[in-house]
Amino acid sequence: MVKENSTIFYHVANPIFRKNILARGLIPLAGESQKSIHTFYRKRIFLKNKNDYDSTWDDDRYEIKLPKDIIRKLRVDKEIKNSFYLDNIRINKKYIKLIHVGTGESTF
Repeated sequence: MVKENSTIFYHVANPIFRKNILARGLIPLAGESQKSIHTFYRKRIFLKNKNDYDSTWDDDRYEIKLPKDIIRKLRVDKEIKNSFYLDNIRINKKYIKLIHVGTGESTF
């Protein structure tokens, strides 16, 4: 369950998607990383309520301030702690702020 006063969420993405995210917002996709981690493989946007997700890559990080109508549509991701997802709901670019410019390189 998402607390009503929690409006800030975080999203991690490969830097190759930066231009599209900043121009078009977040669009649900079925990413390759979902195949090994998630039971359900379908178009989604994954968000965390803490900026602590480690993908083992130096990815871009986005801060997303969601309006209450979208927050009500968040579903708890039972496979990753403090994580949520949206099915088939786009997040407008006006809610998104790039807070870390990644290199796309491995952090190992």
